[in-house]
Amino acid sequence: MPYSLEADETIGVLSVTASGTISGTELLQLHSELAGQGGQRDRCLLDFTAADVSQVGGPMVRDLAALPPRFERLAIVARAGPAFGLGRMYQSSVPDRAIGVFMTRDNAIAWLLKGATPPHGA
Repeated sequence: MPYSLEADETIGVLSVTASGTISGTELLQLHSELAGQGGQRDRCLLDFTAADVSQVGGPMVRDLAALPPRFERLAIVARAGPAFGLGRMYQSSVPDRAIGVFMTRDNAIAWLLKGATPPHGA
């Protein structure tokens, strides 16, 4: 799964854009990498619109949901279909966390920033 990380410290958002086929193991590795990210970011956008999640199933989503959260707010962007469904499954598996699932990046960012206070120095 190729992916890129882009941090915007002025608004405190880390954007992850994934593409290609994603395996459950790669999602666990991504979670581990994100857990090590420092800085002023407490919000994350995961963009799976160009990703194939056909190798990820419900048990893996539940495993990911059981991991400690890294971000206060997490927005998942996916097209209608399997990726969107898995995002909603993840969202419902962690009802005590602020997780949103969206079909557009603009809506996801608007939700992430709703009521947000800019980080110090921004």
